[in-house]
Amino acid sequence: MENLERLVQVFKEAPQLRSISDRLSEKGKPDLSITGASGSMDCFILAGLYALQPRSMMYVAMDKESAAYVQNTLQSLLGDLDVFFFPDSFKRPMQYDHFEAHQVLARTDAINKMNVEGINPKILVTYPEALFEKVVSPYA
Repeated sequence: MENLERLVQVFKEAPQLRSISDRLSEKGKPDLSITGASGSMDCFILAGLYALQPRSMMYVAMDKESAAYVQNTLQSLLGDLDVFFFPDSFKRPMQYDHFEAHQVLARTDAINKMNVEGINPKILVTYPEALFEKVVSPYA
């Protein structure tokens, strides 16, 4: 574990990461897309950014399996309390009539924890199919 913490510290101190952090600090809530990162590099970049300047972030992976891998890696780097998985609600992709109860509960839990103010910033890991689904507004 000490080696992972040291590696995150190295990323945190990298000038390239400071440049990315400065870009994220610009007014207007800029979106940022980083391409060309191989292996777990994207996880280390995100963990370094989070360590450098804690803020709530969302990571959108290509698919559910990739999102689960990223969430697991980020939890190893940052701890369980700061990283949440936002799955879709369905048992099988493209079959919208069979819900998976534990995934519905995980979606609700992730949204509730992201909305709690005064708590540490969080990272939400998801994928396009999960974002496709609508959620009920807490203010409705």
